[in-house]
Amino acid sequence: CFIANPGRFFRSIQNLFHSSADDSYKDALPCEWYEKKLPVLTKLTRALRDVDLVDGKLEDTNGVIIYEDRIRQKMHAFKSLARIFIGSPSIQQKLKEQQQRFKFPVFVTESEREPFVVNSLTKVCNFLDISAQQRK
Repeated sequence: CFIANPGRFFRSIQNLFHSSADDSYKDALPCEWYEKKLPVLTKLTRALRDVDLVDGKLEDTNGVIIYEDRIRQKMHAFKSLARIFIGSPSIQQKLKEQQQRFKFPVFVTESEREPFVVNSLTKVCNFLDISAQQRK
């Protein structure tokens, strides 16, 4: 059984997250790091396939709240690794290349890769940069 140790992943990457899509590749982790961590991310994905984080609580697909620290650690490790992969320059470049399919840039700032609770339509519209006039 895989037991996630979040410290193991992040000791050397404290300044990884990019503040904009225009950041250079000099801040990127080596390709070998991504190749090594992709199987870990895949394994965590399989281990957490029936688990979701809802309002800060872990729930299974039936809506039952999960209190196991081991699962919580796996979810933390998964979310941290996923943010790193999404924030990587190569993924950001692919998103920029396919941006014509989207009406707005996605995951280009660190704050967009952080979790937040969606509790109002206004919060969603603000995140998507939809003006009050467009909402009507």
